[in-house]
This record gives sequence, C-alpha cells and structure tokens, in this order.
Amino acid sequence: MLEAFIGIAGTIIGTLMGWFFNNMSQAGKLKVYVNSWVDSFQYNHIGCMTPSSSIEQTEYYCYVIDIDFYNSSGEMKIARNIEVVFMNGKKELKTSVPHDEATKVLCSPLTLYYDVEPINIPPKSVIKHKLRNGFVGKE
Repeated sequence: MLEAFIGIAGTIIGTLMGWFFNNMSQAGKLKVYVNSWVDSFQYNHIGCMTPSSSIEQTEYYCYVIDIDFYNSSGEMKIARNIEVVFMNGKKELKTSVPHDEATKVLCSPLTLYYDVEPINIPPKSVIKHKLRNGFVGKE
C-alpha cells in the first residue's frame, strides 16, 4: 500500500513541477528598444524642403525611428496600437501614429507610407522596424 501511495504522490508532484516549469519558460514580456532617433526641422524654400534655422522658420517636422521589438517569452506576442507620444514633463503635447518604412510607395513626385500595422513577434526573437512620420504646420 505504501508503494502505491509513493507512486501516486510522485506522479502528482512530477505533474505539478512540470506545469510550474512550463509556465516559467512561457513567461516573458515584449520589450521595445529605440536604436536611433533622427529628426529634422524644415521649411519650404522655393518648392524645396530645406533645413530650417529657427523655430519661426520651421514648417515641417519629421522623425525616423530605428526600433527593435524583443519577445522574451515562450509564446507569440503582438505589438499593436503603436504610437509615439511627445511629452513636456508629464503633459502630453502631441500623439503620432508612425508609418512603416517597409510600406514605402513612390508615386512621382510624392513618397507615401502606410501606418504601422500590428506586428507578430515570434518567441525568443527580435524584430527590427524603421518607423517615420511628421507634422506640417506651425504648432
């Protein structure tokens, strides 16, 4: 009888330990790393966008972000509703949905980009993306 009890207890303990370690290996987070941020302030000078030399002269602001999404978990993660929020201390100034550089479409004389879509990040992997957007106007 004691041998049967030890066998059943060992099976239950082994099952619980397997479940626990499996959950531990699946745990993880989606982490975002900004590798580079390049921005430019420009104005329209005789039909050409030219770097501006003052805030008063600026008519267009553009940013380009090189970003890594790292999934440290053991299951697929999704990055969705991606936004860039410009802050002044704790005050939100402006929110921007970036465009995906990979969706670049050349339509002479314009270049078009589409908003970044949800991104599936496989387990234990890194996905690189280049994002961009800008603002037209004095504000």
